[in-house]
Amino acid sequence: MRFSRLGKIIFIITITLFIQLSAHDEGLKEEVYFKNTDYELRVYRIYGSHPGKTMMLIGGIQGDEPGGYLSADLYVDVSLERGNLIVVPRANLLSIIKNKRIIFKDMNRRFRVQEGDTYEDKVVTVLKQLISESDVLLNLHDGGGFYRPVYIDDKHNPMKYGQCIIADVESYYSSEKGETFELGEIADEVCRIVNQKIPQEEYHFHFNNHNTVAEDSPHKEQRNSATYYALTVQEIPAFGIETSRDLPSDDLKVYHHNLVINEMMRIFGIIPSHPKLYLEIPYVDFVLIRVNDQRHIVDDGGILEIQPDSRIEILHVDSNYDRGLITDIIGYGNNNDFGGQFLISEDTEILIKKDKYVAGTVSLRIKQTQTEQASSYYRGLAVEINGGLNLLFPGEHITIARDSEFRIISTIPNDLGAQVNFVGYPHPINNFEDDTGILINTGTDLLEKFSLDRGRTYEIYVKYKGDKIAYHNIILEDPILKKMTLLLNDQEMVKNAEETLLVKRGDVLKIIGAETTVRNDAAIKINFRGYVTDPAQPGEDRHNEIIIGDNLIPSFSLDGQGQTYEILTHFKGDNFGRILVKITE
Repeated sequence: MRFSRLGKIIFIITITLFIQLSAHDEGLKEEVYFKNTDYELRVYRIYGSHPGKTMMLIGGIQGDEPGGYLSADLYVDVSLERGNLIVVPRANLLSIIKNKRIIFKDMNRRFRVQEGDTYEDKVVTVLKQLISESDVLLNLHDGGGFYRPVYIDDKHNPMKYGQCIIADVESYYSSEKGETFELGEIADEVCRIVNQKIPQEEYHFHFNNHNTVAEDSPHKEQRNSATYYALTVQEIPAFGIETSRDLPSDDLKVYHHNLVINEMMRIFGIIPSHPKLYLEIPYVDFVLIRVNDQRHIVDDGGILEIQPDSRIEILHVDSNYDRGLITDIIGYGNNNDFGGQFLISEDTEILIKKDKYVAGTVSLRIKQTQTEQASSYYRGLAVEINGGLNLLFPGEHITIARDSEFRIISTIPNDLGAQVNFVGYPHPINNFEDDTGILINTGTDLLEKFSLDRGRTYEIYVKYKGDKIAYHNIILEDPILKKMTLLLNDQEMVKNAEETLLVKRGDVLKIIGAETTVRNDAAIKINFRGYVTDPAQPGEDRHNEIIIGDNLIPSFSLDGQGQTYEILTHFKGDNFGRILVKITE
């Protein structure tokens, strides 16, 4: 019977009380070592209806070999008519999560060495005990290239491991059992039968005798492997099953592993009743999470909002897989955080993996206060300076000329519901410290005592329900003339402030413009002092043709003799810069 989604949730919450059962049915027993660590080890014992030999399957001892651990995982669901299985699908969980062969030590080189303090050695201790309870060992791997007894090319040669059955010797006599293990004969028989089911000759299996016991063996490193330990210490038949990393898909690797395992089971008298051998793409339906004392159901890809410093515990992941699921709260705990409790203080994500594959995600978001939400929503301030529109972005400050006319237009967005206070402007009665829309003259309307530095820098605060969510500094400076552009007899000339332009009588001079610190160029005037201008534009001489000569008034010259004149820049009637014009004869 398949539960509906609601039925699953009710079942999980009200029936099981979130306790994981140690057995799925009468023929299956699950053991968990190093629970809730990065190297959690799950061992499955499958018992047949009738007694027989016990075969041990090890997958994922080197975690970058998915064909091995995905294949082993399928045999947890096998029902046996005769014999038993000990299945360790993920011997090196952290290596699988990282999709990396070695984390601290190569786990498959730790079986006949002095034990250390790494997690690999702790796991190997358990594996050695399980091997001692077995009658035959299959260690499942994915190897490089394609094994061939003689050298063909770089991909097909005796030093490649792909598509082969490895043993440490052709034949081994067990003095303890009084029995000879014909490992080569067994491997050859399995290869013969399996290859009949593989249409591509390139992918056929071959027996690879490492001859590890010999002094001249090219594979002496294998003397510390699981198969060599099983054969020489526990004295049971042991094989390494290698599919090729160069097969086109993980599905095909798993299929080839299954072919070999099934034949090995037949030879050793382990008879399945209904194997369940298929792969599905992993996915997550929902995740059950405890937040403090409340339980929440969050769909894959969903967002769970929590208060700051909430205690989080992942209780259950509903997926199309029961095994190989890892939950990792990014930035907290370790690589396997299922069942742990963590205080979450910032936004993060729960990553749900099936082995090395990402199956789903859940985002944890810290709830913001209304003030924090308003602060996040705030995008800036629209202001008017001397008739021109300006935008101040969050954290941006602005320098403007003293005596500028300044108006706060609105916050961005304008529906923020915030008040904007120009500190230093004396508020009218009952304006509640909101200066939006008021035209403020920065030269005459501000109180110097409220400035930050004796009348030069003032603050604008943006407030939401009395709390400050942003501010901008308004820096006042006297206008400065930087340079002036002119045409002298139609030739463009640029003069910096206080520089002198040399002219002759009869020259035609035209003032084009000036670069100043006043943001609104229309607010300044440029005046050739001594030139009789248009009464309709007093003090403004830009773009007028000024003929150097009798139309200049000598009494307005600096020397009173009509030799040196000033071109002045004005802002609100005050001079703030000049260049000099000197007439040469």
